[in-house]
Amino acid sequence: MQFKNPNTKNWQKLKKISKSNRCHICHYALNKTGVYIWDTNKKDCTGLKCFNCLTIYSPKFDILEMGIPRTVGYA
Repeated sequence: MQFKNPNTKNWQKLKKISKSNRCHICHYALNKTGVYIWDTNKKDCTGLKCFNCLTIYSPKFDILEMGIPRTVGYA
């Protein structure tokens, strides 16, 4: 999916997060495993999802939904 207006504040924050941070759960670089979540009602990005472990992050880099840890015992 292509964004029609990628210059929103949330998208800029999430882009900055994906370039400089790693996932808390699987420790993969978010610039390689991050997928932006677009809300059509708000017409803005609402989160960043790591497609390796399915963790969703907010624009403040808080965990919205916990992903699936690769090793049993972490959660």
